[in-house]
Amino acid sequence: MAGICHAERVLPWNVLWPFIIASCLITISPGPAMALIIRHSAVHGVRSALIVLAGVEAGVLAWVLFAGIGVAGLVAASPTAFLVLKVAGAIVLVWLGFGAWRSSFKYQVPTEGELADLPSSAKAFGTGAVTNLANPKAMVFCLAFLPQFIPVGAPVLATSAQLAVILVISDVLFFVTIAVVAHRAKAFFAKRRVRKTLDRVTGTVFFGLAARMATLAR
Repeated sequence: MAGICHAERVLPWNVLWPFIIASCLITISPGPAMALIIRHSAVHGVRSALIVLAGVEAGVLAWVLFAGIGVAGLVAASPTAFLVLKVAGAIVLVWLGFGAWRSSFKYQVPTEGELADLPSSAKAFGTGAVTNLANPKAMVFCLAFLPQFIPVGAPVLATSAQLAVILVISDVLFFVTIAVVAHRAKAFFAKRRVRKTLDRVTGTVFFGLAARMATLAR
């Protein structure tokens, strides 16, 4: 009972509900995670998409941890730290964008054996993680927006952890649905023109986010 009361004091309802709404809006807005999960589910199946999603959520938790231990303050106070962070993120996003575009030029209609040739779990997880770590939307939300929901005097790490749980639940519910829908439409996505378009749209999303990251102001 004491633990419940403490949790309510740390995260009161007038903070909880606005954050839930904000989390849902952030989750459903188009971004690299959505493009990546649709692509993996349509091409490699739901299992691969779920591994990517696990990587994405690991990236979310990393950003929340960074916010909780004071990285937000460091980035706000140091122009050099902010520059390094955004340049590194832009480079990763450009690399992912080139990868998607290169795949579109090499694409051929896969055989059953090639469809079974899934990317390794480590590669799928790593792609999801680096995609979210390089995502300017995730960076801004966790380093600039999330701290505003931490009440004055509340333990920063404990409160950040509670907020992270809400954000992860929102992500998982939405992206699992997206993955299942994309997989059910795999016959459509397997068509040469559709697959090439999907790869190029995904790559363009990454390039756009790289430009946004590179021009991000403090």
